[in-house]
Amino acid sequence: MADDDERAAKAARAKAMLKKRQQKKTGTSGVTSPISPPPSRAFTPAPAEPVDEEKRDLGDVFNVSKDEPDWLTGLARAPSPPPPAAPVPAKSPPPPAATSPQNALPRRTSLTSPPQAGKEVVLQKQLSALQAENEALAGDLARLKPLEARMCFLCVF
Repeated sequence: MADDDERAAKAARAKAMLKKRQQKKTGTSGVTSPISPPPSRAFTPAPAEPVDEEKRDLGDVFNVSKDEPDWLTGLARAPSPPPPAAPVPAKSPPPPAATSPQNALPRRTSLTSPPQAGKEVVLQKQLSALQAENEALAGDLARLKPLEARMCFLCVF
């Protein structure tokens, strides 16, 4: 019951404060009637210019006449995107030296596979990422091992 009284008192204070603020805004004092919201517009404003009721046959709208210019020809042409660049042919390997028997064998190069140095870099990055992941998992395992022992202990009892 005391909560209801407190709520009612709080609501009354809030109403009184709101009324005072509204009175300060309007510049009047004393008891005034509650401020009503401004009336909503009952009518829409009249158009600035009277609308000409031009009666046209809809068939005329879609018919192309000879005396009207084609509207497409009057438009500026948009620039087209440049054509895609032609693929650069792969450089052929240097001609083998005739003096060396090892270089006499033809070398195979594939356009899809990167050079050996590039493969090594990629493999090294993958190895580093896997090592970092392995270290993180080892840390998680070390942290969780004691919890596993406690859980097994609780399961026994």
